[in-house]
Amino acid sequence: FYTVNPSEKAVVLRFGKFHNVTEPGLRFLIPFIEKKIKVDVETIRKEEFGFRQNIARSYSQAANALDLESLMITADKNVIQLNWVVQFRIRDPEYFVFNIKNPIETVRDVSESVIRRLVGNRDFDYLLNNRAELAESTQTEMQELLDKYSSGIQLVVVQLQDLNPPDPVRPSFNEVNQADQDKIRLGNEAQKEFNTKIPKARGTGRKMIEEAEGYAIERENRAKGDVARFNAIYKEYR
Repeated sequence: FYTVNPSEKAVVLRFGKFHNVTEPGLRFLIPFIEKKIKVDVETIRKEEFGFRQNIARSYSQAANALDLESLMITADKNVIQLNWVVQFRIRDPEYFVFNIKNPIETVRDVSESVIRRLVGNRDFDYLLNNRAELAESTQTEMQELLDKYSSGIQLVVVQLQDLNPPDPVRPSFNEVNQADQDKIRLGNEAQKEFNTKIPKARGTGRKMIEEAEGYAIERENRAKGDVARFNAIYKEYR
């Protein structure tokens, strides 16, 4: 007899081959003929890329390996450091146990392969402003590959953490970003001044034109009146 916990399922092998999957509860297997492999199907597993929580970062071989893990190149030839997290759980215990030799390494390899290709097809500015789209696309394509491999793994979420240029070029990159922000700010200020002064100038111009047209009509009418009056006097004089 054996007990399968509420968060587990047990894969039963008979003569070394898959027989069935048992649900939580008290179960029985035939000694020497059957054996069980318990699989936790409820726990959310997590794989980190480019960083590790609860591990002090230092200038060591391990830190260099993490840096290499997070370094990528974008479509516009910018080098970036991208840290991300993949959370997943086991959907099918049979597939998880039998179909892939090392499921965790498979998740890591698939994740790196997909996200590096997606990053390589996008510009750096796009990545900065569309992290949600990148994470969603990564999760979708990863799940397609894992299903193709019949891995028995269900992705829960792909979370992008830090997305920055590498440390050696970060000051220069920040200066470029600051220049771009200044350019946008000055452009907005110029547009604001344009929106304030140009309509006012146009209104003043229209006012001056209307005043000039009114003055011209007034002078013309006065001249016509003077001519009529002169003609009337001339007629009386004749």
